[in-house]
Amino acid sequence: MTFLTAVHGGVEKLRVHNGGREQSIDLTIPAGIEDGKKLRLRGKGAPSDSSSGQAGDLIIKVQVGKHPYYRREGRNILMDVPISITEAALGASIIVPTLKGEVTIKVPPGTSSGRKLRVPGHGIKPPDNPAGDFLAVIQIAAPTDLDDQGQAALEDLADKIKNPRTGSPPWA
Repeated sequence: MTFLTAVHGGVEKLRVHNGGREQSIDLTIPAGIEDGKKLRLRGKGAPSDSSSGQAGDLIIKVQVGKHPYYRREGRNILMDVPISITEAALGASIIVPTLKGEVTIKVPPGTSSGRKLRVPGHGIKPPDNPAGDFLAVIQIAAPTDLDDQGQAALEDLADKIKNPRTGSPPWA
């Protein structure tokens, strides 16, 4: 099933080959289902070997597809969010797309790549459980298209900013 169907729940159509015939079944997916979980469809399996010939249950093992931007850790949704060097150094307010829509988050000054900024309650909401969180995983994106003026500005700045590898092991 798709990542978003697993997160939000929904209905998936399945084609089942059972006893030499093909059958179409609507499978209701509960919100927040995890990869590897099993769903039981009562009476949709093969007939039993007993004299009653009553149909057994069909057990379906869930396989959740990947999403191009989001990934899941329990009830939390993570997304790598690129920011510029200046946004990382100076701080910024940025807009990120969560499963519930866009939100503005504040990037604190001095943020490094890998820092996780939390948006509470914007993760996966399974039935009868609280929603997880959305985590924006910051990735600093260095510019690749500097003109001569931008190059000169960064070179000037490089002389004014302390090298983070200076003076502490194992860089000493």
